[in-house]
Amino acid sequence: ETNAVRARRSESQLSKELEKLKERIAEHTEALYASEQLRVQELSRFAEIGKVSAGLLHDLINPFTALSLAINHLHENVDSKSLHTESILQAVKATERLEKNIKHIKLQLGQGTARENISITKAIQQAVDTVRYAANQAGVKIAFEQTGQAYAHCTPARLHRALVNILINGIEALNKVSREKPLITIIFTKDKNIANITIIDNGPGLTRKELRQIFTPFYSTKPIGNGLGLSTAQDILNHELHATLTARSRVGKGTTFFISWESL
Repeated sequence: ETNAVRARRSESQLSKELEKLKERIAEHTEALYASEQLRVQELSRFAEIGKVSAGLLHDLINPFTALSLAINHLHENVDSKSLHTESILQAVKATERLEKNIKHIKLQLGQGTARENISITKAIQQAVDTVRYAANQAGVKIAFEQTGQAYAHCTPARLHRALVNILINGIEALNKVSREKPLITIIFTKDKNIANITIIDNGPGLTRKELRQIFTPFYSTKPIGNGLGLSTAQDILNHELHATLTARSRVGKGTTFFISWESL
């Protein structure tokens, strides 16, 4: 076989490889375009939902305020020996819980983008309060342990959204399994200038393949899910705290999320 023949064969093989490469690039380009189109559609839908939600919340605040004032008036003026005292007291507590939830919803829907110095442990507690109802409905207990304190200069509403997204992910995971004591444990620690938030659930856990993809936009292990919760949380934490968000999981044992950053 002459050098010329070998050269022609190599040139032919190279040409075929180039054609295959072009085909793969075209396929990936089409897939990327489709993914971006879907992302734009999802974000547009979320924006519309946000506008509708803000309008509904605005319409609810006035009658709720009137109801709250009326119940508090009854509570202040009812005879302590009245048969209705206990019922009125329960109504007062219920309106207080509703008022707290409305404040959290307003925080999430708020348009403010101002950065503030906030307490991280307070931000965690507010996130826990926001998901408390969903956790109770799913029978999930949430425990919060802290060692030390940290502050961050960030946008409170965006940080709140990231923490809530991670907690909701855990609640939904635990809702899929039958476990005697479904539990999410949040641990905050600070060692010198490094702050850490660890969020542990004892849910079904993830396979290695699932774990590699959980921060990929539009990837979801749930039958009904948009796959944006964890990827959004990762983006927010990186932007707001310059933090890393990583995960570890074992099938049948649960999943742990690690948030770490250099703190004030």
